[in-house]
Amino acid sequence: MKYGDVVTYWEEDTLITHRIFKIEKNKIVPKGDNNNEEDQEISQNRILGKVIFCSVKLGKLITVYLKYIFIVFTIIVIFINIDSFQGREKDEREQNKAHQ
Repeated sequence: MKYGDVVTYWEEDTLITHRIFKIEKNKIVPKGDNNNEEDQEISQNRILGKVIFCSVKLGKLITVYLKYIFIVFTIIVIFINIDSFQGREKDEREQNKAHQ
């Protein structure tokens, strides 16, 4: 681990992902990029992992695709329900004709 690495660690029951601000012996001092103050120092063995790749554009792309997939899925469900309803109406009409 080195200064500037982004790491994830447990803080009580919450996962925290912050940048290493200081390294002192076997301890690190993390700090969130948008925070004014440093976090409390933690031992290096509490670190679960280091961020090695981050892509904002990929996240936005996935969000857009998920939105369109949801819309298409919703339209398919609506058509299935309409078709099912029309099928039931047809069956009821045929049964009524059979009883007359």
